[in-house]
Amino acid sequence: VDSTPSMVVIFPAAPRLVDTLVPVQSVLPTEVVDVDCTVQDTYGNDVPTANPTVVVTPPFGWTLQEASVVIAAGHRVSATRAGYYQLRCEVPGNKEASDRTPPFVEIRPGPAFEWRLAMPLLECIEKGSKIELDSEVVDRWNNDVRGAVLEMTTDLDERIANAVDG
Repeated sequence: VDSTPSMVVIFPAAPRLVDTLVPVQSVLPTEVVDVDCTVQDTYGNDVPTANPTVVVTPPFGWTLQEASVVIAAGHRVSATRAGYYQLRCEVPGNKEASDRTPPFVEIRPGPAFEWRLAMPLLECIEKGSKIELDSEVVDRWNNDVRGAVLEMTTDLDERIANAVDG
């Protein structure tokens, strides 16, 4: 029996399994999503020296710049364009060490900020006529705000823009 036991230190193998964790499924524009990356080797040992990065894939083929994506230190991500963003942790320089099922986070439109109306060009509008108006409601970042209710009434009884006989 050896009276002086030896210590054995087992180091993790190369990074292999990467998991991307996000605490929310949706946020408003400019709200920050804190992304947590876990990296393990093939045997399930944590690899604390892996130094993973976060890769963001914006929706609709947009570039990161078009989507106004900001990736800050500490794996903090925000964007202003509404849509579903894929957030994926990966280990740079190691193609095998990337999350295979990364989560999506939805950036929802913010509160209504501006509305626009469009109406058909008509030479004459008969009193009492109804005119269909197209409306668009957007947030501060020009995202469509669907379901916004616009109510508009007007009284044209005493307002005549142009009177022409005939």
